[in-house]
Amino acid sequence: MSAFIGPIHYWLYGKIRLVNGREEVLFNRASEMCGSTAEELREIVRNAPAWIPPAEPATVATKATAAKKNSIHESIIEILLDSKKSTTEKNRDIARAVVLWLHLTGRFYFHAERRDFAGVMFFDAGRKRLLPVQSDSFQAGLADALKMNRAERVFSFVQAAIETEGLSDRSTGITPAIFWASNETAFYLSNGPGRIVKIHAGGVGMVDNGTDGILFPQGATLAPWNLTTPEDPFEACSLFCDMSTQAGHGRELFRLWAMSLPTEQRTKPPLVLSGTVGSGKTRLIRGVFELYGMPPRITAVLKNGEGDFAMLAAWGKPRGVTVRQVAAVRRNGEPVSSTRIRKAVSTGDLSGAATLLGRPFSLLGTVVPGNRIGRKLGYPTANLDPHNEVRPPTGVYAVQAIIKNTAYPGIVNFGFHPTVKRAPSPLFELHLSSIDALS
Repeated sequence: MSAFIGPIHYWLYGKIRLVNGREEVLFNRASEMCGSTAEELREIVRNAPAWIPPAEPATVATKATAAKKNSIHESIIEILLDSKKSTTEKNRDIARAVVLWLHLTGRFYFHAERRDFAGVMFFDAGRKRLLPVQSDSFQAGLADALKMNRAERVFSFVQAAIETEGLSDRSTGITPAIFWASNETAFYLSNGPGRIVKIHAGGVGMVDNGTDGILFPQGATLAPWNLTTPEDPFEACSLFCDMSTQAGHGRELFRLWAMSLPTEQRTKPPLVLSGTVGSGKTRLIRGVFELYGMPPRITAVLKNGEGDFAMLAAWGKPRGVTVRQVAAVRRNGEPVSSTRIRKAVSTGDLSGAATLLGRPFSLLGTVVPGNRIGRKLGYPTANLDPHNEVRPPTGVYAVQAIIKNTAYPGIVNFGFHPTVKRAPSPLFELHLSSIDALS
């Protein structure tokens, strides 16, 4: 197996140091900083400055509230036996009772980056698991705990009350960790649902999910694994130790990149693997996923660099992002796409582009200085630097210019103005019927 490590040495120092309790790969675009040989790279690593850990933050002891498992069943039965209340009133009371019971057994969270019902989560303090409340796992477990059928009317009241509670002031906004996390004193590797391995200056140990405020949602954790005697996989695993690279220190750079992933670097340099078909590039990356116990998400990139629905769905699931596939909007029997719109504009079919866009094609540009020849002739023009990637063919166009929310009729010439001095590339020159608009 052979894999060529491409431009890595142009932007990696190849140097590691412990920063804020994390092992971090520093990088720079200066290739000479990496060292040009494997021995120079090892020397840089050996001479990395020693790390002095910050003081551990003081921990605040909290008093856990114990809740009897049967207490919610007793509350539900008591509500159902109240003959003075209607069915709707009983359903509402049961929903409130379930929310109170959940506060005794865990804690509500919402996604800090998008405060909506889809981002509401519940942390089960007993099982140490963080679950989206709209997930099948949470709803199935809740229905089992309450001895309810999810199809019952009362369960919809319960679910709605839980979602509402999750967005209330009694809930906490967080950004859930995915696979691994870090803070100023340690970094954390998930270990299946409910457990974490904490690595810090004082040592390595197994702790519960939620320790130090680090929460991994179910579905975004590494597969369960055991703490063993440390062993370098790049020395023990033939997949890594037998890899071939063009640069002498390419293997060491790859090792530093792979081993530093759980340190949650603020800047994550991309990895480029280049080689012929069958050289082992994909297998090498799969090996990194397997090393950390992560489910591999390797999706083929299409000819135009586009992914697919499955790739987006796989990306969104551990992040609590719901991806829905909808039918394509069609015009004249063909899907509306940016490719069709760009083609229509570039070939001069602006009416066709307007049909696809649902509005006339527009061009956004910044006025830039010109030679002011038109102003001397009594026909001032504005030279535009367009922001659009796609341009219409050269020619003269009737336009409406929107300036400070006011529309002005005008004419645009897109060309090389050969009568004055031929420009090296086509320019947009706008003339408006109202001279005041250009002042």
